[in-house]
Amino acid sequence: MFESYDRDTLKCERPTMQDFVDDFRKLNLNDFDYVVGQCEKAVVLFTASWCGPCKMVKPKMPDLAKEHYPKLRVFWVDIEECMDLTSQYGIQAVPFIATFKNGALFESTATSSFSHISNMANRVIESDD
Repeated sequence: MFESYDRDTLKCERPTMQDFVDDFRKLNLNDFDYVVGQCEKAVVLFTASWCGPCKMVKPKMPDLAKEHYPKLRVFWVDIEECMDLTSQYGIQAVPFIATFKNGALFESTATSSFSHISNMANRVIESDD
């Protein structure tokens, strides 16, 4: 999705963090490890188009991103497009929230409570390095 190709050299360039300046950006399987690994602290919402609670949580996530930028980056993943990530993180229910610190999983849970998500974001922000 975010990989670009130089037609003259046919080299594939990875996205830079500048490519992810939006408040709440979708990640795909190819970009996930790279982008999350570049973030000191991140929250990722794993969602699905058919999930009712996801439809209630997802519209609130840009506000979380704006509130905590640049200390925290906020992304989302469609689990139907990224089944490998679903297996990797043991996702059995959505919405599923995962926080990351320096590219490593910090905390995760299935929840539709925005206050719980906000508390998770605050914990990863306040965590010592």
